[in-house]
Amino acid sequence: MNARLFAAAKAAGDSLGIPTYATVVMGGSITTAQVAQSILSQATALNADGWYYAVEFDSAERLPTDVEAVFRYCSAGLTLACTGKPVLHAYAGPLAGLAFGSGARAAAIGFWQNLWGFTRSRFQPSTGQGGGGDAPPRFFSTPLWGTIVYPDELLQLPPALQNTILLHSPYSGAVSTVTATAWQKWDSYRHMVHQIIMYVSPLAASADARQAMQTVISDLASANALHSQVHTAGLILRDGSNSYQPSWASAGTRMLADMLGDYQWLQLQGGP
Repeated sequence: MNARLFAAAKAAGDSLGIPTYATVVMGGSITTAQVAQSILSQATALNADGWYYAVEFDSAERLPTDVEAVFRYCSAGLTLACTGKPVLHAYAGPLAGLAFGSGARAAAIGFWQNLWGFTRSRFQPSTGQGGGGDAPPRFFSTPLWGTIVYPDELLQLPPALQNTILLHSPYSGAVSTVTATAWQKWDSYRHMVHQIIMYVSPLAASADARQAMQTVISDLASANALHSQVHTAGLILRDGSNSYQPSWASAGTRMLADMLGDYQWLQLQGGP
C-alpha cells in the first residue's frame, strides 16, 4: 500500500517538476539494528528524490538517554545519506548536531519539547490539557547543550560559571546575573532556536559528515565537564538537563568506529 501511494506521489511530483521525498519513520518498537536495516532496505528500494526521516524515542524522556537508541538514530540516518540523496531529519531539536554528523542535509528544529522527537501522540485527538503554565523560562546554554532555569538556578551559581554558561543571543538581553529581571518566555523560545541554529549552521555547511560528528562529540564532552562543575557547585539542574550528553557522545564515538566504511563512501560521493 505505502509503495503504491508513493509511486502515485512520485508520478505527480515528476509531472510538476518538484522532488518527492519518501517518509521514513522508525518506530519505538524497533530495538535492534537488524530490524532497522530491514526497514531501511525496503525504504531505499523506493525511487525517492530524498528522505524525510524521523525516529520515535522513549516518550517518558525529555530527550533520549539510551546509547543504543541514539546510535540507531544516527546509523539509520547515515545509511539513508549513503544513497546519495538528501536527508531531512524531522523533529531533530537538540539532536540536530548529531543529525548533521550522520550525513543530514537539513534538520528540523522547534522550541516545543514535543518537536524534539517523533511522537504518535501528536496525531491523536487532543484532550485540551497541557501547556507550561507559569513555569519559569529555561535558558538554553550552548556550552551546556542543555537548559538552566532562569532566574532560579542561574543565580545560584558562582560568577565564573555564570559567565561560562551564558552565551547570549539577540533574544536574551533581559537575562541578568545580578537581579531576577523578567524574561519573556517567548523570548526564551526564540533564544533556544537561535542558539541551536547558530551552532549547527557550520556543521550543515560542512561537506565532511565524519568531521562534523567529531566536532559534536568534542563539544558534548565539554558540555558534560561543565555539567560536572555545576554539580560540584552544589546545583542539580532540573529537567534532566545533564542526563543525555554522555550517551550522545558515546553513540557518536561508536558511529565513528562502526560506520567508518559508510562515512568513507559518503565522502567519495562528495559528502552530504
